[in-house]
Amino acid sequence: MGLPAALKAHKEGNRKLAAIHYQRALDQNDTTDIIYQNFGSLLKDAGDLAKAKAIYEQGLALYPKHNGIRKNYSNLIKPDFPLTSLDIQLAIVRDTLGSNS
Repeated sequence: MGLPAALKAHKEGNRKLAAIHYQRALDQNDTTDIIYQNFGSLLKDAGDLAKAKAIYEQGLALYPKHNGIRKNYSNLIKPDFPLTSLDIQLAIVRDTLGSNS
């Protein structure tokens, strides 16, 4: 149950079941980074933008430098907050270039 079941269902395209299992993983206090990236994306694709934003923000509180979560969050907020989105994208580039030096 939880994350492994969520990842399996998500991979198989069963978004409804994946969402149930991602939520179950969070309810079980699983804070694995991929939950926030994938669950947020799934919610965004389903049109639940407010919940997707909340999930991404929870993930960023735990993993502020996680590029997957940051990219997804940036894309989500881009229509309403283009400058904030751009700032996030630039931070990702700076962090990526800095880690390759």
